[in-house]
Amino acid sequence: LGFRLYDFLRIVSRPELHTIALGEASSMALLVFLAGDRRLISPSATLTLHHFTHHIEDSCYGEELEQMGRNLIIAEQQYARIIARRSGGKITQKRVLKMMGRETRVSAQEALGLGLAHQILKE
Repeated sequence: LGFRLYDFLRIVSRPELHTIALGEASSMALLVFLAGDRRLISPSATLTLHHFTHHIEDSCYGEELEQMGRNLIIAEQQYARIIARRSGGKITQKRVLKMMGRETRVSAQEALGLGLAHQILKE
């Protein structure tokens, strides 16, 4: 659902989409924020990059588990690729994946420096 919403916002929303991060934007909320052509962030907001999680049922075995693992890897690669692209080249996909592995929380000032936000809102 998050990737579809991101695509919708990037492709359909026009002429220019402004997004604002308040509080914390993590997981797919981060993608929604990054969909903006102009991204504003509050001074106390944080962006969190982390690995995806998936609930595994007791009745899930073998091939099904392997497929779930492959799908998670594909989704994480896509997520990292979008974040890297929306940073304007300030962060690589490899670095994004490393940040996700460490569950990295980014301050508003850091988000600005990394190209994830364009402006910090005034209090």
